[in-house]
Amino acid sequence: EAFRRIVLPKIAAKFTEGNQQEAKPSRFDEGDEPEKLSLEQTVKQVVRSMADLQSEEERMRKTG
Repeated sequence: EAFRRIVLPKIAAKFTEGNQQEAKPSRFDEGDEPEKLSLEQTVKQVVRSMADLQSEEERMRKTG
């Protein structure tokens, strides 16, 4: 509960803040960090996980 309310917005804020500074392709794209996802993939993952948390929270509220 607290994690969702406090930590997620901070992560999202940091995430968007960092990406505004680095709009151009980073040197990581050349394979320095192969596990690094593209910006689009990362955004989709963040949005998906936030949506999952929201629906989970709603489900918990309904069940008690």
